[in-house]
Amino acid sequence: MFRYKDGRGLTHTLADAGALRDAVADGRVHPGTPFAGAEGDWTIARLHPAFRDVAGKPVSGAPKSLWDRRGTELLETWSGRLLLVLLTAVVGSGISTFTRPPVDRGEHEAYVKAMTAFAAGDGNAAAALEQPPASRSLRPAWAVMLGTRDLLAHMEATRERLGMGEEPPPSWMTYEYLRHPDDFPEVPAYWSAAVVYHRTYQDSVLPLAEGFIRARAAEADAAGPALEEAVREMRSAMSNTIAVHETAIRASWTAGQIHHALVRAKDEIRINVHGELTFRNEYRAASYNRQIDQLDGLLARMDSLEAAGAARISANLAELQAGLGK
Repeated sequence: MFRYKDGRGLTHTLADAGALRDAVADGRVHPGTPFAGAEGDWTIARLHPAFRDVAGKPVSGAPKSLWDRRGTELLETWSGRLLLVLLTAVVGSGISTFTRPPVDRGEHEAYVKAMTAFAAGDGNAAAALEQPPASRSLRPAWAVMLGTRDLLAHMEATRERLGMGEEPPPSWMTYEYLRHPDDFPEVPAYWSAAVVYHRTYQDSVLPLAEGFIRARAAEADAAGPALEEAVREMRSAMSNTIAVHETAIRASWTAGQIHHALVRAKDEIRINVHGELTFRNEYRAASYNRQIDQLDGLLARMDSLEAAGAARISANLAELQAGLGK
């Protein structure tokens, strides 16, 4: 016996493999469907042996395409990767400050730990250091951390103003959406807002970041060569952030075009027993596949930007830790 959940979250029972085969054939159960055995834990169908046996399509070793990356797994692309490259700028610009001898070693250690936590995505790490440090050599690092937190708050306010969540709607690229795309107006609304959002920051993220950092530096009386060096490091690292925004504009626009193509072709769409999307019209199929390939390519570029940011953060954190041990 098997269990699955439909698009409304309701649980249904399938008596045996034959019933599962029928459910796969008529589209009730597809690779992304929440699925479980009689007593087993919930997973998604494509990871369950019974589904793979029925579909006759192994998933191990297969290339990971956009089709397999629906839901939250794909959505990490946006906010998570952008935050990562912002943190690359934060950590990199703190290196010169942290490798100088501090006035207070205990305060120095506290800031290294806070920077490390901030780089790991803990936004509260900067909030825990609301007051400028007593050690003058640490004040540029304080300005960078708090200035970056101010920038993230600005970006969050922009998302709210646009009515745009941190992630695309959960309905995007589900089978229910692919069958009836015009029943999900939140999808094109999100991608339109995403284009506006990333265009807003494509040209402004660098001056905004510098403005917030210098405002915090003025608050901490942190002006001087160390601050200017930190700002230069931030500008260099921000090139990755700008590249993410540029790529995200193209990816958001492409996702919106895919939606409109699905709406135009909705009466021609079929999903076969293997969970593959097919079209009666070969031209529409070819056009759709080109758009999917284009979006996959843009996401791959974001993968590479993320990897570069992660490597840079790792190297910078190692340098910070080495400086702490001196």
